[in-house]
This record gives sequence, C-alpha cells and structure tokens, in this order.
Amino acid sequence: LLEEMERGFATIFSTRFEASHVFDLSKSNYDPRLVPLDFEALKKDKEFLYFIKSFRNRLHLFVNFHYKKGIMIKVEKLISLLEKEITNLENNS
Repeated sequence: LLEEMERGFATIFSTRFEASHVFDLSKSNYDPRLVPLDFEALKKDKEFLYFIKSFRNRLHLFVNFHYKKGIMIKVEKLISLLEKEITNLENNS
C-alpha cells in the first residue's frame, strides 16, 4: 500500500496539488495539508477519482480482510499463548 501511495504522489498528485507531505511538526496532530491547484477541476478529474476510490478500496480490503481476518486472529492467538505460558511459569515457580 505504501508503494501505491508513493506512486500516486509521483504520478497523480504531482500535477494536481501544490506539494505533498506538508506537516506542521510544532502541532500535536502535525496539521497535514494537501492543497489542490484547481479544486473544481479536481472534483471532475476521472483519473484522480479513480485513484482515490481504488486506494480506499484497497485499504478497506487490507484492514477488513487481511488484518482483521488474518493478522489480527494470529496476533490474538499469540497473545493467548503467551498469557498461558506466563501463567504456567508463575505457577511453577
């Protein structure tokens, strides 16, 4: 996903926005900014909209399928096994 986002910054965003990765590091939320060159044109830009919608879909798939149904289940199982091992070690000492 990071590679796809970087590709977007290089090929899609570079001709449609003033700059990318603009943050105010003095603020707690870093106040990120992404200022369009022409907001009205951007709302009708088929290539930009396709990229944004497709990226959203990939994030949704990653979070709701790969993460929640794959990685998260394995992480929860590992935590459970670790808790059992810790309990066993405490009971045997």
